[in-house]
Amino acid sequence: MNKVLFTPFHAKIPKHSVLFKKQGLKASAYHAGLSATERHQAFNQFVNDDIDIMVATIAFGMGIDKSNIRFVVHMSIPKTMEAYYQEMGRAGRDGLPSEVLLLYSTGDLGLLGRFIADIEDETYRSAAYHKLSLIKKYAFSEGCRHQALSHYFDDEMLACKTQCDNCLNPDVERSDISEQAKMFLSTVYRTEQRFGQGHIVDVLLGSQNQKVLNSEHQKLSVYGVGSGISRAEWKVIGDRLLEIDALTIGEFKGLKLTNLAMQIMKSEQAVDIRTSNLQTQSKVLKPKKIAKQEYEVDAEIFEKLRALRAEIAQEEGMPAYIIFDNKTLTEMAHFLPDNEASLLQINGVGKIKIEKYGKRFLTLLATLRTEDFQEPVQNLVQEASVTKVEQSNKIHPTYQTTLNLIEQDLPIAEIAQQRALALPTILGHINKLVAEGMLEDAKRQQLFDTVVIDEKVKNWISQGIEQLGSVDEAHHQLSIFKQLNQNQ
Repeated sequence: MNKVLFTPFHAKIPKHSVLFKKQGLKASAYHAGLSATERHQAFNQFVNDDIDIMVATIAFGMGIDKSNIRFVVHMSIPKTMEAYYQEMGRAGRDGLPSEVLLLYSTGDLGLLGRFIADIEDETYRSAAYHKLSLIKKYAFSEGCRHQALSHYFDDEMLACKTQCDNCLNPDVERSDISEQAKMFLSTVYRTEQRFGQGHIVDVLLGSQNQKVLNSEHQKLSVYGVGSGISRAEWKVIGDRLLEIDALTIGEFKGLKLTNLAMQIMKSEQAVDIRTSNLQTQSKVLKPKKIAKQEYEVDAEIFEKLRALRAEIAQEEGMPAYIIFDNKTLTEMAHFLPDNEASLLQINGVGKIKIEKYGKRFLTLLATLRTEDFQEPVQNLVQEASVTKVEQSNKIHPTYQTTLNLIEQDLPIAEIAQQRALALPTILGHINKLVAEGMLEDAKRQQLFDTVVIDEKVKNWISQGIEQLGSVDEAHHQLSIFKQLNQNQ
Protein backbone atom coordinates (compact mmCIF):
# COMPACT_ATOMS: atom_id res chain seq x y z
CA MET A 1 0.00 0.00 0.00
CA ASN A 2 1.74 3.19 -1.22
CA LYS A 3 1.57 6.50 0.59
CA VAL A 4 2.74 10.01 -0.33
CA LEU A 5 3.57 12.71 2.20
CA PHE A 6 3.77 16.21 0.68
CA THR A 7 5.71 18.96 2.46
CA PRO A 8 6.70 22.38 1.07
CA PHE A 9 9.98 22.54 3.01
CA HIS A 10 12.99 20.75 1.51
CA ALA A 11 14.84 20.82 4.83
CA LYS A 12 12.16 18.78 6.62
CA ILE A 13 11.91 16.01 4.03
CA PRO A 14 15.01 14.01 5.09
CA LYS A 15 13.92 14.31 8.73
CA HIS A 16 10.49 12.81 8.01
CA SER A 17 12.00 10.10 5.81
CA VAL A 18 14.52 9.06 8.48
CA LEU A 19 11.76 9.00 11.10
CA PHE A 20 9.73 6.55 9.03
CA LYS A 21 12.77 4.35 8.46
CA LYS A 22 13.46 4.22 12.19
CA GLN A 23 9.94 2.89 12.61
CA GLY A 24 10.82 0.01 10.30
CA LEU A 25 8.92 1.44 7.32
CA LYS A 26 10.19 1.50 3.75
CA ALA A 27 10.48 5.20 2.92
CA SER A 28 12.43 7.49 0.64
CA ALA A 29 12.78 11.21 -0.07
CA TYR A 30 12.33 13.27 -3.22
CA HIS A 31 13.20 16.97 -3.48
CA ALA A 32 15.21 19.49 -5.48
CA GLY A 33 18.22 19.18 -3.18
CA LEU A 34 18.93 15.66 -4.46
CA SER A 35 20.93 14.95 -7.59
CA ALA A 36 19.11 13.87 -10.75
CA THR A 37 20.38 10.32 -10.23
CA GLU A 38 19.10 10.21 -6.63
CA ARG A 39 15.69 11.55 -7.64
CA HIS A 40 15.45 9.04 -10.49
CA GLN A 41 16.35 6.20 -8.14
CA ALA A 42 13.76 7.26 -5.55
CA PHE A 43 11.11 7.62 -8.26
CA ASN A 44 11.77 4.11 -9.61
CA GLN A 45 11.73 2.61 -6.10
CA PHE A 46 8.27 4.04 -5.52
CA VAL A 47 6.86 3.09 -8.92
CA ASN A 48 8.19 -0.48 -8.57
CA ASP A 49 6.81 -0.87 -5.01
CA ASP A 50 10.29 -1.24 -3.51
CA ILE A 51 9.28 1.40 -0.96
CA ASP A 52 5.88 2.19 0.57
CA ILE A 53 6.22 5.85 1.57
CA MET A 54 7.51 8.79 -0.46
CA VAL A 55 8.22 12.04 1.39
CA ALA A 56 8.38 14.76 -1.22
CA THR A 57 7.67 18.27 -2.39
CA ILE A 58 4.62 18.76 -4.61
CA ALA A 59 6.84 18.53 -7.72
CA PHE A 60 6.99 14.76 -7.18
CA GLY A 61 3.32 14.29 -7.86
CA MET A 62 3.36 16.07 -11.21
CA GLY A 63 4.73 13.14 -13.17
CA ILE A 64 3.35 10.25 -11.17
CA ASP A 65 0.53 8.10 -12.53
CA LYS A 66 0.45 5.23 -10.05
CA SER A 67 -2.94 3.66 -9.45
CA ASN A 68 -2.46 2.02 -6.05
CA ILE A 69 -1.59 5.02 -3.85
CA ARG A 70 -3.82 4.63 -0.80
CA PHE A 71 -2.88 7.57 1.41
CA VAL A 72 -1.86 11.17 0.62
CA VAL A 73 -0.80 13.49 3.45
CA HIS A 74 -0.27 17.25 3.22
CA MET A 75 1.97 18.59 5.97
CA SER A 76 0.77 22.17 5.34
CA ILE A 77 -2.03 23.93 3.54
CA PRO A 78 -1.70 24.12 -0.27
CA LYS A 79 -1.77 27.47 -2.08
CA THR A 80 -5.07 26.88 -3.87
CA MET A 81 -8.03 24.54 -4.04
CA GLU A 82 -6.96 23.53 -7.55
CA ALA A 83 -3.51 22.49 -6.31
CA TYR A 84 -4.99 20.52 -3.42
CA TYR A 85 -7.48 18.76 -5.66
CA GLN A 86 -4.75 17.73 -8.08
CA GLU A 87 -2.39 16.52 -5.33
CA MET A 88 -4.98 14.60 -3.32
CA GLY A 89 -6.16 13.10 -6.61
CA ARG A 90 -3.02 10.94 -6.64
CA ALA A 91 -4.81 8.62 -4.23
CA GLY A 92 -7.17 5.85 -5.30
CA ARG A 93 -6.85 6.08 -9.06
CA ASP A 94 -7.73 2.39 -9.29
CA GLY A 95 -11.13 3.12 -7.78
CA LEU A 96 -10.45 1.42 -4.45
CA PRO A 97 -11.03 3.23 -1.12
CA SER A 98 -8.19 5.62 -0.24
CA GLU A 99 -7.63 8.37 2.30
CA VAL A 100 -6.22 11.89 2.35
CA LEU A 101 -5.12 13.92 5.35
CA LEU A 102 -4.59 17.69 5.44
CA LEU A 103 -2.57 19.08 8.35
CA TYR A 104 -2.53 22.87 8.62
CA SER A 105 -2.03 25.80 10.95
CA THR A 106 -2.45 29.57 10.85
CA GLY A 107 1.33 29.75 10.46
CA ASP A 108 0.93 28.18 7.00
CA LEU A 109 -1.43 30.98 6.01
CA GLY A 110 0.98 33.62 7.29
CA LEU A 111 3.88 32.14 5.31
CA LEU A 112 1.87 31.89 2.09
CA GLY A 113 0.55 35.40 2.70
CA ARG A 114 4.13 36.74 2.85
CA PHE A 115 4.95 35.07 -0.46
CA ILE A 116 1.88 36.61 -2.04
CA ALA A 117 2.74 40.05 -0.65
CA ASP A 118 5.97 39.97 -2.70
CA ILE A 119 4.02 39.64 -5.97
CA GLU A 120 4.38 42.94 -7.84
CA ASP A 121 1.41 42.63 -10.19
CA GLU A 122 -1.56 43.92 -8.19
CA THR A 123 -4.20 41.97 -10.14
CA TYR A 124 -2.32 38.69 -9.75
CA ARG A 125 -1.59 39.42 -6.09
CA SER A 126 -5.26 40.11 -5.38
CA ALA A 127 -6.28 36.88 -7.13
CA ALA A 128 -3.69 34.92 -5.13
CA TYR A 129 -5.02 36.32 -1.84
CA HIS A 130 -8.55 35.35 -2.91
CA LYS A 131 -7.44 31.80 -3.76
CA LEU A 132 -5.71 31.54 -0.38
CA SER A 133 -8.85 32.70 1.44
CA LEU A 134 -10.87 29.97 -0.30
CA ILE A 135 -8.50 27.13 0.64
CA LYS A 136 -8.44 28.51 4.18
CA LYS A 137 -12.22 28.48 4.32
CA TYR A 138 -12.23 24.89 3.11
CA ALA A 139 -9.67 23.77 5.71
CA PHE A 140 -11.53 25.43 8.58
CA SER A 141 -15.03 24.54 7.37
CA GLU A 142 -17.42 22.36 9.37
CA GLY A 143 -19.43 20.96 6.43
CA CYS A 144 -18.94 17.88 4.24
CA ARG A 145 -15.50 17.96 2.57
CA HIS A 146 -16.70 16.17 -0.56
CA GLN A 147 -19.62 18.53 -0.95
CA ALA A 148 -17.40 21.59 -0.47
CA LEU A 149 -14.92 20.38 -3.10
CA SER A 150 -17.63 19.63 -5.65
CA HIS A 151 -19.29 22.99 -4.97
CA TYR A 152 -16.00 24.80 -5.57
CA PHE A 153 -15.72 23.21 -8.99
CA ASP A 154 -19.33 24.14 -9.87
CA ASP A 155 -20.71 20.68 -9.25
CA GLU A 156 -23.29 19.58 -6.71
CA MET A 157 -23.49 16.43 -4.61
CA LEU A 158 -25.11 15.27 -1.40
CA ALA A 159 -23.09 15.17 1.81
CA CYS A 160 -21.07 11.95 2.02
CA LYS A 161 -22.22 11.39 5.65
CA THR A 162 -19.60 8.67 6.31
CA GLN A 163 -16.42 9.51 4.37
CA CYS A 164 -14.97 12.73 5.81
CA ASP A 165 -14.02 14.06 9.23
CA ASN A 166 -16.87 16.57 9.42
CA CYS A 167 -19.59 14.10 8.48
CA LEU A 168 -18.20 11.50 10.88
CA ASN A 169 -18.29 14.14 13.63
CA PRO A 170 -21.48 16.02 12.77
CA ASP A 171 -22.26 19.51 13.94
CA VAL A 172 -24.69 18.55 16.71
CA GLU A 173 -23.75 20.59 19.76
CA ARG A 174 -22.30 24.08 19.76
CA SER A 175 -20.84 26.36 22.40
CA ASP A 176 -21.12 30.13 22.57
CA ILE A 177 -17.64 31.71 22.58
CA SER A 178 -18.70 35.32 22.13
CA GLU A 179 -16.98 36.53 25.31
CA GLN A 180 -13.71 34.75 24.50
CA ALA A 181 -13.90 36.10 20.95
CA LYS A 182 -14.17 39.64 22.31
CA MET A 183 -11.07 39.08 24.45
CA PHE A 184 -9.10 37.73 21.50
CA LEU A 185 -10.16 40.50 19.11
CA SER A 186 -9.60 43.19 21.72
CA THR A 187 -6.05 41.91 22.19
CA VAL A 188 -5.46 42.04 18.43
CA TYR A 189 -6.71 45.64 18.47
CA ARG A 190 -4.64 46.74 21.47
CA THR A 191 -1.47 45.22 20.01
CA GLU A 192 -2.08 47.36 16.90
CA GLN A 193 -2.86 44.44 14.55
CA ARG A 194 0.84 43.74 14.02
CA PHE A 195 1.26 40.31 15.61
CA GLY A 196 0.40 36.70 14.84
CA GLN A 197 -1.82 34.30 16.72
CA GLY A 198 0.95 32.92 18.93
CA HIS A 199 1.80 36.34 20.33
CA ILE A 200 -1.87 37.24 20.87
CA VAL A 201 -2.31 34.06 22.92
CA ASP A 202 0.85 34.84 24.90
CA VAL A 203 -0.61 38.24 25.87
CA LEU A 204 -3.97 36.70 26.82
CA LEU A 205 -2.24 34.10 29.00
CA GLY A 206 -0.02 36.67 30.68
CA SER A 207 3.22 35.20 29.33
CA GLN A 208 6.48 36.83 30.34
CA ASN A 209 8.44 35.79 27.27
CA GLN A 210 10.90 38.28 25.82
CA LYS A 211 8.77 39.30 22.86
CA VAL A 212 5.86 40.28 25.09
CA LEU A 213 8.11 42.20 27.48
CA ASN A 214 10.06 43.92 24.71
CA SER A 215 6.78 45.12 23.19
CA GLU A 216 5.64 46.26 26.67
CA HIS A 217 2.41 44.34 26.17
CA GLN A 218 2.43 43.33 29.84
CA LYS A 219 1.17 46.88 30.47
CA LEU A 220 -1.98 46.39 28.37
CA SER A 221 -5.37 45.96 30.04
CA VAL A 222 -5.86 42.68 28.18
CA TYR A 223 -2.62 41.16 29.50
CA GLY A 224 -3.45 37.93 31.33
CA VAL A 225 -7.26 38.26 30.99
CA GLY A 226 -7.42 34.84 29.35
CA SER A 227 -5.28 32.93 31.82
CA GLY A 228 -8.24 30.76 32.81
CA ILE A 229 -8.35 29.20 29.35
CA SER A 230 -5.71 26.84 28.00
CA ARG A 231 -3.34 27.75 25.17
CA ALA A 232 -4.85 24.98 23.03
CA GLU A 233 -8.36 26.39 23.48
CA TRP A 234 -7.23 29.92 22.62
CA LYS A 235 -5.69 28.58 19.42
CA VAL A 236 -8.99 26.93 18.51
CA ILE A 237 -10.83 30.20 19.19
CA GLY A 238 -8.35 32.12 17.03
CA ASP A 239 -8.79 29.60 14.22
CA ARG A 240 -12.57 29.95 14.48
CA LEU A 241 -12.32 33.75 14.13
CA LEU A 242 -10.19 33.26 11.02
CA GLU A 243 -12.70 30.77 9.66
CA ILE A 244 -15.63 33.18 9.92
CA ASP A 245 -13.51 36.04 8.51
CA ALA A 246 -13.53 38.08 11.70
CA LEU A 247 -9.75 38.08 11.24
CA THR A 248 -7.49 38.03 8.22
CA ILE A 249 -3.74 37.48 8.04
CA GLY A 250 -1.73 40.41 6.76
CA GLU A 251 1.97 40.90 6.19
CA PHE A 252 4.41 39.15 8.52
CA LYS A 253 1.59 36.95 9.92
CA GLY A 254 -0.06 39.96 11.60
CA LEU A 255 -3.76 39.43 12.37
CA LYS A 256 -6.09 42.12 11.00
CA LEU A 257 -9.61 42.96 12.20
CA THR A 258 -12.52 42.97 9.75
CA ASN A 259 -15.92 44.66 9.93
CA LEU A 260 -17.31 41.45 11.42
CA ALA A 261 -14.71 41.68 14.21
CA MET A 262 -15.98 45.14 15.12
CA GLN A 263 -19.56 43.81 15.27
CA ILE A 264 -18.45 41.01 17.59
CA MET A 265 -16.56 43.42 19.85
CA LYS A 266 -19.69 45.61 20.09
CA SER A 267 -21.84 42.55 20.98
CA GLU A 268 -23.78 42.96 17.74
CA GLN A 269 -22.78 39.51 16.52
CA ALA A 270 -22.47 36.23 18.45
CA VAL A 271 -19.82 33.58 17.80
CA ASP A 272 -20.26 29.87 18.37
CA ILE A 273 -18.20 26.76 17.70
CA ARG A 274 -18.49 23.01 17.75
CA THR A 275 -18.35 21.95 21.39
CA SER A 276 -16.11 19.04 20.44
CA ASN A 277 -13.52 21.47 19.03
CA LEU A 278 -13.13 23.05 22.46
CA GLN A 279 -12.65 19.73 24.24
CA THR A 280 -8.86 19.96 24.27
CA GLN A 281 -6.65 18.20 26.79
CA SER A 282 -6.03 20.14 29.98
CA LYS A 283 -3.48 19.77 32.75
CA VAL A 284 -6.30 20.17 35.27
CA LEU A 285 -8.03 16.83 35.79
CA LYS A 286 -11.77 17.19 36.25
CA PRO A 287 -13.52 14.75 38.59
CA LYS A 288 -15.58 12.12 36.83
CA LYS A 289 -18.09 9.61 38.10
CA ILE A 290 -16.30 6.82 36.29
CA ALA A 291 -12.59 6.78 35.56
CA LYS A 292 -12.02 7.92 31.96
CA GLN A 293 -11.36 5.04 29.62
CA GLU A 294 -12.37 3.57 26.31
CA TYR A 295 -15.01 0.86 26.46
CA GLU A 296 -15.44 -2.01 24.07
CA VAL A 297 -19.17 -2.55 23.64
CA ASP A 298 -21.44 -4.87 21.74
CA ALA A 299 -22.52 -3.00 18.61
CA GLU A 300 -26.01 -4.52 18.73
CA ILE A 301 -26.55 -3.37 22.32
CA PHE A 302 -25.36 0.14 21.48
CA GLU A 303 -27.69 0.34 18.48
CA LYS A 304 -30.69 -0.71 20.61
CA LEU A 305 -29.89 2.04 23.11
CA ARG A 306 -29.47 4.50 20.24
CA ALA A 307 -32.84 3.45 18.80
CA LEU A 308 -34.56 4.13 22.13
CA ARG A 309 -32.85 7.52 22.34
CA ALA A 310 -34.02 8.37 18.81
CA GLU A 311 -37.57 7.31 19.70
CA ILE A 312 -37.64 9.55 22.77
CA ALA A 313 -36.04 12.44 20.84
CA GLN A 314 -38.73 12.19 18.18
CA GLU A 315 -41.46 12.13 20.79
CA GLU A 316 -40.10 15.22 22.51
CA GLY A 317 -39.11 17.03 19.31
CA MET A 318 -35.51 17.67 20.32
CA PRO A 319 -32.05 16.63 19.09
CA ALA A 320 -31.00 13.15 20.22
CA TYR A 321 -27.85 14.37 22.00
CA ILE A 322 -30.00 16.33 24.44
CA ILE A 323 -31.41 13.02 25.71
CA PHE A 324 -28.02 11.28 26.13
CA ASP A 325 -24.85 11.69 24.06
CA ASN A 326 -23.00 8.77 22.47
CA LYS A 327 -20.44 8.63 25.28
CA THR A 328 -23.24 8.07 27.80
CA LEU A 329 -24.81 5.34 25.64
CA THR A 330 -21.41 3.67 25.26
CA GLU A 331 -20.97 3.49 29.04
CA MET A 332 -24.52 2.16 29.41
CA ALA A 333 -23.77 -0.54 26.84
CA HIS A 334 -20.61 -1.48 28.73
CA PHE A 335 -21.91 -1.50 32.32
CA LEU A 336 -25.57 -2.42 31.63
CA PRO A 337 -26.80 -0.84 34.89
CA ASP A 338 -29.85 -2.55 36.40
CA ASN A 339 -31.04 0.03 38.91
CA GLU A 340 -31.25 3.80 39.35
CA ALA A 341 -28.20 3.96 41.64
CA SER A 342 -25.90 2.30 39.11
CA LEU A 343 -27.43 4.26 36.21
CA LEU A 344 -26.64 7.48 38.08
CA GLN A 345 -22.95 6.51 38.04
CA ILE A 346 -22.89 6.76 34.24
CA ASN A 347 -21.40 10.00 32.90
CA GLY A 348 -24.16 12.27 31.58
CA VAL A 349 -26.93 10.80 33.73
CA GLY A 350 -28.36 13.09 36.40
CA LYS A 351 -31.41 13.05 38.65
CA ILE A 352 -33.58 14.96 36.21
CA LYS A 353 -32.78 12.59 33.37
CA ILE A 354 -33.35 9.61 35.64
CA GLU A 355 -36.82 10.94 36.38
CA LYS A 356 -37.58 11.53 32.70
CA TYR A 357 -35.90 8.61 30.93
CA GLY A 358 -34.60 6.27 33.62
CA LYS A 359 -37.51 3.82 33.63
CA ARG A 360 -37.50 3.30 29.85
CA PHE A 361 -33.74 2.83 29.63
CA LEU A 362 -33.61 0.50 32.64
CA THR A 363 -36.41 -1.59 31.11
CA LEU A 364 -34.44 -1.94 27.89
CA LEU A 365 -31.14 -2.57 29.72
CA ALA A 366 -32.79 -5.40 31.67
CA THR A 367 -33.56 -7.19 28.40
CA LEU A 368 -29.96 -6.77 27.23
CA ARG A 369 -28.39 -8.49 30.25
CA THR A 370 -27.66 -12.16 29.66
CA GLU A 371 -27.35 -14.81 32.39
CA ASP A 372 -23.59 -15.01 31.90
CA PHE A 373 -23.12 -11.22 32.03
CA GLN A 374 -20.12 -10.34 34.24
CA GLU A 375 -20.49 -7.10 36.12
CA PRO A 376 -17.64 -4.69 35.14
CA VAL A 377 -15.95 -2.85 37.99
CA GLN A 378 -16.88 0.81 38.13
CA ASN A 379 -14.04 2.98 39.42
CA LEU A 380 -16.25 5.37 41.27
CA VAL A 381 -15.16 8.69 42.65
CA GLN A 382 -16.76 9.64 45.96
CA GLU A 383 -18.96 12.65 45.48
CA ALA A 384 -20.46 15.05 47.98
CA SER A 385 -23.99 16.26 47.47
CA VAL A 386 -23.86 18.67 44.54
CA THR A 387 -25.47 22.06 44.92
CA LYS A 388 -26.53 24.25 42.03
CA VAL A 389 -23.54 26.52 42.67
CA GLU A 390 -21.13 23.56 42.46
CA GLN A 391 -22.84 22.36 39.30
CA SER A 392 -22.38 25.74 37.71
CA ASN A 393 -18.60 25.28 37.86
CA LYS A 394 -18.90 22.48 35.29
CA ILE A 395 -20.11 24.74 32.54
CA HIS A 396 -18.86 27.84 30.78
CA PRO A 397 -19.65 31.18 32.50
CA THR A 398 -21.80 32.26 29.53
CA TYR A 399 -24.36 29.54 30.42
CA GLN A 400 -24.29 30.63 34.06
CA THR A 401 -25.04 34.21 33.04
CA THR A 402 -28.08 33.04 31.10
CA LEU A 403 -29.19 30.90 34.06
CA ASN A 404 -28.94 33.91 36.41
CA LEU A 405 -31.27 35.90 34.13
CA ILE A 406 -33.70 32.96 33.88
CA GLU A 407 -33.84 32.80 37.69
CA GLN A 408 -34.92 36.46 37.63
CA ASP A 409 -37.99 35.27 35.66
CA LEU A 410 -37.03 37.31 32.61
CA PRO A 411 -38.60 36.26 29.28
CA ILE A 412 -36.34 34.81 26.58
CA ALA A 413 -36.57 37.90 24.38
CA GLU A 414 -35.36 40.14 27.22
CA ILE A 415 -32.55 37.72 28.12
CA ALA A 416 -31.37 37.77 24.51
CA GLN A 417 -31.57 41.57 24.46
CA GLN A 418 -29.67 42.02 27.72
CA ARG A 419 -26.96 39.58 26.62
CA ALA A 420 -26.83 40.99 23.07
CA LEU A 421 -27.05 37.44 21.75
CA ALA A 422 -29.19 35.87 19.07
CA LEU A 423 -32.34 34.04 20.14
CA PRO A 424 -31.08 30.61 18.91
CA THR A 425 -27.99 31.04 21.09
CA ILE A 426 -30.13 31.61 24.19
CA LEU A 427 -32.32 28.63 23.30
CA GLY A 428 -29.14 26.56 23.02
CA HIS A 429 -28.07 27.77 26.47
CA ILE A 430 -31.40 26.64 27.91
CA ASN A 431 -31.09 23.17 26.38
CA LYS A 432 -27.54 22.91 27.71
CA LEU A 433 -28.66 23.89 31.22
CA VAL A 434 -31.40 21.24 31.16
CA ALA A 435 -28.94 18.63 29.85
CA GLU A 436 -26.57 19.45 32.72
CA GLY A 437 -29.40 19.11 35.27
CA MET A 438 -29.23 22.80 36.21
CA LEU A 439 -32.68 23.75 34.93
CA GLU A 440 -35.99 21.92 35.21
CA ASP A 441 -37.56 20.75 31.97
CA ALA A 442 -40.84 22.33 33.01
CA LYS A 443 -39.13 25.72 33.20
CA ARG A 444 -37.64 25.15 29.76
CA GLN A 445 -41.07 24.41 28.33
CA GLN A 446 -42.46 27.50 30.01
CA LEU A 447 -39.76 29.62 28.38
CA PHE A 448 -40.08 27.92 25.00
CA ASP A 449 -43.84 28.50 24.97
CA THR A 450 -43.18 32.25 24.76
CA VAL A 451 -41.27 31.90 21.46
CA VAL A 452 -43.54 32.59 18.50
CA ILE A 453 -42.68 31.21 15.06
CA ASP A 454 -44.57 32.42 12.02
CA GLU A 455 -47.00 29.74 10.87
CA LYS A 456 -45.71 29.80 7.28
CA VAL A 457 -42.11 29.42 8.48
CA LYS A 458 -43.15 26.60 10.81
CA ASN A 459 -44.82 24.75 7.94
CA TRP A 460 -41.79 25.23 5.70
CA ILE A 461 -39.50 23.85 8.42
CA SER A 462 -41.83 20.92 9.09
CA GLN A 463 -41.82 20.00 5.41
CA GLY A 464 -38.03 20.12 5.34
CA ILE A 465 -37.75 17.88 8.40
CA GLU A 466 -40.23 15.44 6.93
CA GLN A 467 -38.25 15.30 3.68
CA LEU A 468 -34.84 14.93 5.36
CA GLY A 469 -35.97 12.55 8.08
CA SER A 470 -34.99 14.40 11.26
CA VAL A 471 -34.35 17.79 12.87
CA ASP A 472 -30.66 16.87 13.19
CA GLU A 473 -30.34 16.22 9.46
CA ALA A 474 -32.15 19.46 8.59
CA HIS A 475 -29.84 21.39 10.91
CA HIS A 476 -26.83 19.60 9.46
CA GLN A 477 -27.81 20.51 5.89
CA LEU A 478 -28.49 24.14 6.83
CA SER A 479 -25.08 24.34 8.52
CA ILE A 480 -23.43 23.08 5.34
CA PHE A 481 -25.44 25.52 3.24
CA LYS A 482 -24.41 28.38 5.53
CA GLN A 483 -20.71 27.54 5.30
CA LEU A 484 -20.82 27.21 1.52
CA ASN A 485 -22.62 30.52 1.05
CA GLN A 486 -20.89 32.81 3.53
CA ASN A 487 -19.88 35.29 0.82
CA GLN A 488 -23.35 35.58 -0.67
